[in-house]
Amino acid sequence: MRRPAKLAALAILSFALLLPPAMAEQSFPARVEEAAAAFAEKPGIVPDMTADQRKRLVVFLVGNVIFTLAHEFGHAVISEFGLPVLGREEDAADNFATLTLVQIGGAFAHQVVVDAAQGLLIMSREETSSTDPVKFYGEHGLGPQRAAQIICLVYGSDPTAFTALADRARLPHDRREGCVADFQQMSDTWRQLLAPNLGRAGASLWQRLFRRSRETSSAMVMPVAYGEAPEALKPIRSFLVRIGLLETVRDYAVQNFAFRSGIRLEASACGEPNAHWDAQERRLVLCYELVAAMVPAAVEAIRMPPEAVPARP
Repeated sequence: MRRPAKLAALAILSFALLLPPAMAEQSFPARVEEAAAAFAEKPGIVPDMTADQRKRLVVFLVGNVIFTLAHEFGHAVISEFGLPVLGREEDAADNFATLTLVQIGGAFAHQVVVDAAQGLLIMSREETSSTDPVKFYGEHGLGPQRAAQIICLVYGSDPTAFTALADRARLPHDRREGCVADFQQMSDTWRQLLAPNLGRAGASLWQRLFRRSRETSSAMVMPVAYGEAPEALKPIRSFLVRIGLLETVRDYAVQNFAFRSGIRLEASACGEPNAHWDAQERRLVLCYELVAAMVPAAVEAIRMPPEAVPARP
């Protein structure tokens, strides 16, 4: 890790302990914005960043964690409902995460998917710059491929709204029409597969899938746990607890899907940067180490000029 990124990581971790506890009545984006705004007002923490950069740093970091959880939640939906998967399940989970955030809508959710694409691209540089062979046979696609697919689907969801994004990403014009078709096909397929497994009636299908309501079902509540963390990762744990990250994911799941009770949602120290869904134990785990590992990418991303592309052509 380069020294500036390491200093920024320590700054964020230290700042996490200063945040006020999350308020139950606040929406998740509001809690993130509050944390980001408070961080922006602390110029001494990262003195070589502007207030806007410090704010973006927090939003970018949280956004990448949200996309990771949405990806793992895609695995959970597939296994819990016995959904068929044509192709690699990792690709299906990426598509699920992208569709989820696109359909939630709003500036915050859309920014999350764009940041996720940029984060994948930055963090995947080790795949191509390392002396080790590129992992063409890995379970996941290569970072640049995953990032390009995210941008393609986002553009396909609303070409008019995301033309500027496609231009910045240098998405070829002859590919753009295909992205629209890909999004429609992907969206229709997930609708059909998920229709029997919705948690409540009313509103549109996608609203039932991905929009929160005031209704809750105690029989479907997923236990949430933040495991103990070693000293170096305690601020990460504190940060996640205070913004209520796992609770937000749990709320969407409980209120919109007909899950059997007993799924556990956990954050813990794993000994490696990772996140995973365990189908046998019915447990989704976010590793504190993964959140810490995302910090250098967040630092690099917010230092890029606004016209920097979030994905390769």
